Amino acid sequence: MHWHMLFSAFWGDPMGYSICKQLKEDFIQELSKEHKPGTRISFFSLIPYGRSDLWRKITEANCYTTFEGVNYLSDKLSFIAMDKIHNCSENELFENLAYNLIHSPMRGLDMAKKTETFMNDAHSNGAKGMVIFTHEHCQMLAVRLDEVEKAATHAGLKSVSISGDCILGMPPGPAGIRLGTFLNSLRTENKVLNIIDPDKISLITRKVNDWRVGVDFGSGFSKYAVIDNDNQLIKYEMFNSGIDYPHLLEEIKLKLGNNRNIHFAVAGVGGDNPQFKDNVTVQTTEISALIQAVRSICLQYVGFTVIDIGTQDVKVLKFNNPADEPWVNTNKSCGAGTGMVLKQILERWQQTNPEIRFTDLDDMAFDAAKSELVNTTCGIFAVTNVVSALVQSNTGRRKEILRGVYEYIAEQAIRLLPNNEKQSGLLLLTGGIANHRTLNQIFIEKGFELIKLPNKIHPQFLVAYGTALTVN
Repeated sequence: MHWHMLFSAFWGDPMGYSICKQLKEDFIQELSKEHKPGTRISFFSLIPYGRSDLWRKITEANCYTTFEGVNYLSDKLSFIAMDKIHNCSENELFENLAYNLIHSPMRGLDMAKKTETFMNDAHSNGAKGMVIFTHEHCQMLAVRLDEVEKAATHAGLKSVSISGDCILGMPPGPAGIRLGTFLNSLRTENKVLNIIDPDKISLITRKVNDWRVGVDFGSGFSKYAVIDNDNQLIKYEMFNSGIDYPHLLEEIKLKLGNNRNIHFAVAGVGGDNPQFKDNVTVQTTEISALIQAVRSICLQYVGFTVIDIGTQDVKVLKFNNPADEPWVNTNKSCGAGTGMVLKQILERWQQTNPEIRFTDLDDMAFDAAKSELVNTTCGIFAVTNVVSALVQSNTGRRKEILRGVYEYIAEQAIRLLPNNEKQSGLLLLTGGIANHRTLNQIFIEKGFELIKLPNKIHPQFLVAYGTALTVN
């Protein structure tokens, strides 16, 4: 409030007093209410208060803020007494403002030390997690992101990084996925599921009384997986998503019949649809579901990264070990480097050759002796450039162009990896094109080692499988 009063006076705005008076009355009224105990979280850096969809997720998860970065003032700052502000000269006001900007824990001087102090103070105030906001083109409040995340982890805080543009705002899709996964991690304890030997996971035909069904609503394709009480896969299927996700869920229910006890969980693009609230047992996020799946089948690995390449997004999860919360990154609003590029190329090709499939594109690219690189970071231009080149090329060059597309997809995914993981490391590829030989070969050539999924689990169904696992 002191900041609001100082700046209001500086701007000559008399509303500062009435704003703070109203805030005080709101606080008193709120404190008089009976509240269900919630989970404390903290914010680091500039806070986008206007993002109502983000705040809706926070309030629905019954989380509240206990310690905020922008308002973190500490005992190092010097404020002008409230009754003396109006009598200060411009020089005195600017000098006071400059002093506080320099000495604020969120701004100048020894940022690493101040970041560490901030995280420890947040933890001592009861925060369980830290939401880190970063804004492109407005970095005065942001130190190096990896240092902030390390400081939060060292202080015992779970963290999530949400990034965006200070003018255009934060992409609601990626921001919502990250925030939802973070909030889920605060509500649930880490647990390793009861699959001991991943190689024993297989499709089975025996009948059981209880089935759990996980539905992954994707932007291009939706998938469902059915598992039994022993987490064994019974069946899975994929279909075009369209736009009516509640109708898709009803179609799945009709396919599975009603002659057994079935529990549904949903995730993905339409997973948080309010219409699902009374129709499913669990609503979760793609990343939370992916974490569940990885914890159930990758117990023998440590220090590995999951790259999930979807139709419109790419998700990266870095695990030190499966039991710990992973470091998470995603692409933003741009579809560059996603499966969308191949999907649109295939759709254009099918206009003249309806029989061509994704596997055919992979086979042609795999036969190429070299790649013709896609020279753009824009998904739209990538498709335009590639289609134009394919039209004008012979069979040999078409193979090289297609291999270049796979190289483009791999390069865009590698950009999302932690800085010290971009040259080599242990990877698990998931998503619809994760099994494509060309993509696998390119990652291996770039120095990465690939984890193979157990037999009978296609990487495109891993999120659906993890979604089913969320049903207790």
